[in-house]
Amino acid sequence: MKRKIFKFFVNNWLIILLAFVPPIVVTYYFQREIRQLDVILKSNTPVVQIEERYSDEIAVFYKTNKIEALNVIELVVKNSGNRPIESDDFKHPLIFKFNGTVLPNPRLIDVIPKAIEPNLIQIEPNSLELEPLLLNQGDHFSFLVYLINSKASRNPVEISARISGIKEPRLRIEADIPTMRNVRAKMLSWIIYTISLTVSLLSILYLWKKAKEATLDLSSFSKDLEILHKPSEIQSAAQRLARQLNISSQDYKANLLLLRIKIEEQLRELANRSNISSDLKLGSITDLTRRLADRGIFSWSTAKGIAAVMPMINRELHASEAYLTKNEFDNLQQFTLQLVAEIMRLNNQKEIADEPSKNKS
Repeated sequence: MKRKIFKFFVNNWLIILLAFVPPIVVTYYFQREIRQLDVILKSNTPVVQIEERYSDEIAVFYKTNKIEALNVIELVVKNSGNRPIESDDFKHPLIFKFNGTVLPNPRLIDVIPKAIEPNLIQIEPNSLELEPLLLNQGDHFSFLVYLINSKASRNPVEISARISGIKEPRLRIEADIPTMRNVRAKMLSWIIYTISLTVSLLSILYLWKKAKEATLDLSSFSKDLEILHKPSEIQSAAQRLARQLNISSQDYKANLLLLRIKIEEQLRELANRSNISSDLKLGSITDLTRRLADRGIFSWSTAKGIAAVMPMINRELHASEAYLTKNEFDNLQQFTLQLVAEIMRLNNQKEIADEPSKNKS
């Protein structure tokens, strides 16, 4: 049995890899733990912009502070991973440092889910701090910041934090996020996922078929010998037939081929002598066996034996690899020899009335 298992793995190592490696890799890819916090700069809208050379007599103040520029910035904070970020995971809170002065009380405009309670605290004139909070997968919120005297820049904010399991939070500009590329990447991922699972399923079905062949137990044939007419006489006839066919000097594939030819030859001769029409003689061995059993030429037990051995013989003759052990082959060969001897006995019976010579007359 160990030899069979080793041979099975050697002969089918590539199929085994295709059966199990793709789903493991794909499952790891889709189920791997990803912890990521994103800050997305959604918009940076200038509300007030005063050019000194055109505004000698114009001044805009916020309280007592003269304003040269006022920008409204919208930021989104999102858990873009697939694992929760606990409040205890924040070793240092998330800090937003802007390139201008932040007006008090940034305004929350979108909180999903509503149970999130973000709290933004102004710690310096140009900095905000987000108090640690629980963010489950997909949780996000957005807020508006009013920024005065911001320096002209495409990215007016820097972020920093120390969060367990996250190297650093990621700052992204929404205009730079390739939406269509992300859609294509997701579609490609699912196509690869589907193909890999299909390959895996087909490989598993193939391995299941091969495993059934490799683990075939032929020991039951020794019990099935009782189905034959006068077993002791048939066994003696089988031994004589083995000597006549010189079985012992052939390898087992040659023996199986010889026995298959002999079974078909004897069945067709029996069909011919039993006056079965010529069109049926050209049918398969299975069909021929069933017709002979239907006519009562031989028993259904014998037909069952032929139906059992023929697929096994055909499999061993056509398969590139063979798994029969010596004992299994001996059982198969002995049983097949006795089937041939039984059919030959029927062919030699004088009681068969419709012999070819009588048909001619």
